[in-house]
Amino acid sequence: MNEHSNAAPSKASYLVIYLMIASLIFVAIGVSFMNLGSASVYANLIVAATQASLLAYFFMHLKGADKLTWLIAGAGLFWIFIMFLLLLTDYLTRHIAAY
Repeated sequence: MNEHSNAAPSKASYLVIYLMIASLIFVAIGVSFMNLGSASVYANLIVAATQASLLAYFFMHLKGADKLTWLIAGAGLFWIFIMFLLLLTDYLTRHIAAY
């Protein structure tokens, strides 16, 4: 059922992914210093999502994982989406009760 080999990835590939994640940190810092207004929040969220995707795909070994592991990772993303959606509904309706 598990079709991937047990060969460990090379240290060079780990170093390249690490440097990509580290460079995205500097991109996020650069975006925060730019005068983008409210768009800087969205830009930093895109950078953070890219970092999390790289981290999960390579360092958490989703690259060679079986379908059950992908299902569990997808279920985690689904539940965090529901949590943020409920948080957003609370935040958007807060002003109604305040007046």
